[in-house]
Amino acid sequence: MKTSTETCAAEVDRVNQADWHRHLQGFADANIYQTWSYGATRWGEKSLSHLVLKNGSEILGLAQLRIVRAPVIGSGIAYLRWGPLFHQSRGEPDAETFRQLIGALRNEYVETKGLALRILPNAFSGTPRAQVFESVLNESGFNAMPDDSVYRTMVVDLSPTLDEVRRKFESQWRNKLNQSEKAGLTVTEGTDAESWKSFEALYHNMMARKQFETTVSIQEFAEIQKALPEALKLRVFIAKSEGEPVAGIACSFVGDTAIYLLGATNEKALKLRAANLLQWEAIKKLKQLDCRHYDLGGIDR
Repeated sequence: MKTSTETCAAEVDRVNQADWHRHLQGFADANIYQTWSYGATRWGEKSLSHLVLKNGSEILGLAQLRIVRAPVIGSGIAYLRWGPLFHQSRGEPDAETFRQLIGALRNEYVETKGLALRILPNAFSGTPRAQVFESVLNESGFNAMPDDSVYRTMVVDLSPTLDEVRRKFESQWRNKLNQSEKAGLTVTEGTDAESWKSFEALYHNMMARKQFETTVSIQEFAEIQKALPEALKLRVFIAKSEGEPVAGIACSFVGDTAIYLLGATNEKALKLRAANLLQWEAIKKLKQLDCRHYDLGGIDR
């Protein structure tokens, strides 16, 4: 199905998985939650819908949505998590592009399919991207969600030099990092199956030791990791003491903002402050890749 909005055209459910992932890499606001692999694993491929906004052959915007329909009556909700994507990697967020993208989404999912449209944008409050979201969504008649549903997190600004980033950490955190750097730890980083296997073993051991409940499924992330193309796979950092893995973290390096998703430590790692070293090594890698922000994964309320 194709829908026109001024000079652009929206193609709905006509893209394949490989092309979707290739298009996604051209956007600064790309993220793991907008990957086909995440959506298909988390919600099921049959519940997904993909909209591509184009101007001729140029890709202007993307949106992966989860469609949830109510039994019998046929109505439902189109959920758009951390999207739509409109911020081109080579430029600044463009309000007109976003406006046309929102128009295409409303036309397809609200007017044509009769669904309620719920959008959880990928933008930190106060940023230029957030300003575009707020102005366009307000003028388009969207209502803001209640404050208790807003995503809250801590974000490391990676625009300063590496030394400046380090100086901005709390003194207690820097002291622990200093300790970890003197503890004789080695750190490996990879996207391969062996790195994931090592991390998964640490994670299962930690969960067995702590015995607490979580909504995070390590098995789901294992399936996502396997399905993602190489350029979009989670990066796994493993800290070793005398060759033994003692701690690990798994991060998504997609778009201009990396996301800390999973972490695992054993009892030895706690004494060695291995988690601090792993986060620092991740930040160093992000600086090498010219990433702008590091999202530490949300704050419990």
